Amino acid sequence: ASSSGNVDKAIENYLTLIERFPADNAGLNNLAVSYFLKRRFDKALEYSDQLLEIFPNRPLYRGNHALYLMYSGQFEAAAQEGQETLELDPSYHVAWLPIAVAAVRNGDYAAAASAYGSMADASADAGDIARLAAADLALYRGLPAAAAAQLREGLARGGTVSEQGDFARRMAAWQAVADVDRGAAFDVEQLLTATGERRQPALLVPAAWALVGADAHEAAESLAQRLAQQPAPESRAYGSVIRGWIALATDTPLAAIDHGREALRLADLWLVRDLLGRAYLAAGSPVEAMSEFDVCAERLGEGIAAFLDDLPTLRLTQELEYWRAQARQGAGLTDEARRGYAAFVAQFAPDAEHPLLRLAQTQLDEAGTDLQQD
Repeated sequence: ASSSGNVDKAIENYLTLIERFPADNAGLNNLAVSYFLKRRFDKALEYSDQLLEIFPNRPLYRGNHALYLMYSGQFEAAAQEGQETLELDPSYHVAWLPIAVAAVRNGDYAAAASAYGSMADASADAGDIARLAAADLALYRGLPAAAAAQLREGLARGGTVSEQGDFARRMAAWQAVADVDRGAAFDVEQLLTATGERRQPALLVPAAWALVGADAHEAAESLAQRLAQQPAPESRAYGSVIRGWIALATDTPLAAIDHGREALRLADLWLVRDLLGRAYLAAGSPVEAMSEFDVCAERLGEGIAAFLDDLPTLRLTQELEYWRAQARQGAGLTDEARRGYAAFVAQFAPDAEHPLLRLAQTQLDEAGTDLQQD
């Protein structure tokens, strides 16, 4: 279902169905999926648990359960369910995602990269997914050149942008992000062409992220308008998020707060909370910012795959610990801030370059903290 109202009606219908037929596998599965789409991961897990009690050896149901655990932030349990799914069906490539994410959360980036390599080998259809995932991991670790190499390879396999499907269009959007991160120029019109007439936030939001980063605010606004004109509340919320990013980039944090509040009225999304945290911090309200960033930390599983499409968006969570530390520092919580800066630094590869990384290292150096990078 494409709108919140449709999902609510679906939940009502499926609840009625399973009251009459408690062991109906389609009803239980669709009810879990419907709650998942509402970001009610607790309820998705409740009905997924019931489904697995009846059908414990169905890879689809166990794989979905692994993903619900991941989105709810139960990373180790999600990885275990992912392993059990792969034992049932080694070609079920999506099960590698919670395994990789758990490895990232444990700081074992080699294991995460290995999981994505196994994902690519699991089935003929998994190559593009794994390539996007590997590029996302490289961006998260501050290695935009490595990410760009992954994405260029995928784009080369797909022909020209105008001929490419959704995965390649997403690669083009993340390629632009990688170019911005490594200080390289990209063709704004080519990126807009890559979005085509698509309406999916999973494509338009990363493209807008790149455009705002490159100070192409008018082009980013055009994508915000495309999202704002859609009936789905989540899409319109993402349009407001993009406008909030533009406001922050143009030093108008109060306008960014207004855009964030409007977005939150439409849908309580991870990126909405992240925007509000940054906006409150820029407006000189660290306590309010800290509250929003704490929500982001509690809901990190959602941020890791922000568009609920089982494709990782670690890149979008990369700066959370830095801004969270800034908010704590502004609120006078010095020790907590120091730990946040250390956690932020630990995410990066030894040869990473990122402007906030240098600032975090400066904060730790001034505090006399010995920096250790993986």
